[in-house]
Amino acid sequence: MGAIVYLGGEAPALEDLRRLVRGALRELPVLSYELRGSAAAWAPVADVDVARHVVETIVPDEAGTCVAEEAEQAWAGTSPLELGWEMRLVRPSSGDGWALSYRVHHARQDGVAIARTLQALLAPAGPGPAPRPPAGEGSGTGRVLRAVGSAVAMYAAYRRFPPTGLGGPWQLSGRRRVSTATASLPRLRTVARAAGATVHDVHLAALAGAVRTWCLEAGRSPAPLAVAVPLNVRRPEESSSWGNRCFMRRVWLPCQESDARLRLSRTVKATTGLKSARVRQTAQDLLYGSPARLVEFALRRALDPRYAPVLS
Repeated sequence: MGAIVYLGGEAPALEDLRRLVRGALRELPVLSYELRGSAAAWAPVADVDVARHVVETIVPDEAGTCVAEEAEQAWAGTSPLELGWEMRLVRPSSGDGWALSYRVHHARQDGVAIARTLQALLAPAGPGPAPRPPAGEGSGTGRVLRAVGSAVAMYAAYRRFPPTGLGGPWQLSGRRRVSTATASLPRLRTVARAAGATVHDVHLAALAGAVRTWCLEAGRSPAPLAVAVPLNVRRPEESSSWGNRCFMRRVWLPCQESDARLRLSRTVKATTGLKSARVRQTAQDLLYGSPARLVEFALRRALDPRYAPVLS
């Protein structure tokens, strides 16, 4: 798991990047701690060898596309499980344009934490205070009943394995291929505002269109596709730099819809539960208050391809 950041200008020297990471270890303890024991408790590493974690690849070319290809190719290899995390500076032998590849074991960080780690390194001012969730819906007995109802519905969904939209049977090859696509963020925001949606909705609608195209090219009939979407359940006061604080929610993408505008409007409707304060509060309560076995059951089922073959 991780991210690749592409940057313009002249690349920093490897030693300068290592110095930056060493200076950030106090602010980013996830880089200097590890999970130990059967209870998976965080414990400090006696001596973090930054030189092992922060490495470099030099591309013998000035073209920026070669830097991108090299960064992606590094992901196709085996992940650095024994190290826990790796930062790789990918730069051309001459010229501008470079990349920073950050890979980390998923047990240490989820997507939100990965983004915050990179923001802390590359923008020391940070992303600003974590947004506070909307006020809870009601209080007292009514809220308890609604929370119980949401929890029952959430776990009932984990128990059901309806057709997921891709058909079958499918056999995983065990090989990994990394593919990327580029999109204009201002354009995504413009589309989102015009449709009364979020940028995430626009991304999921685009994914629905891509899967539809793939199904048609493969001779399959496009059908609603089950996608597992991580729901960030961090509390405002929680550190966002490490750990996994998310629940999975299944969303059905309208891949059967040929009109792009209708695909987007139906995607917005399908993701309503992801934006519900009650659903988020229920997920928080389950993650923090449920027995470990119940949480493990939910996460295992949510990551089962029979629940949703695609994670987005």
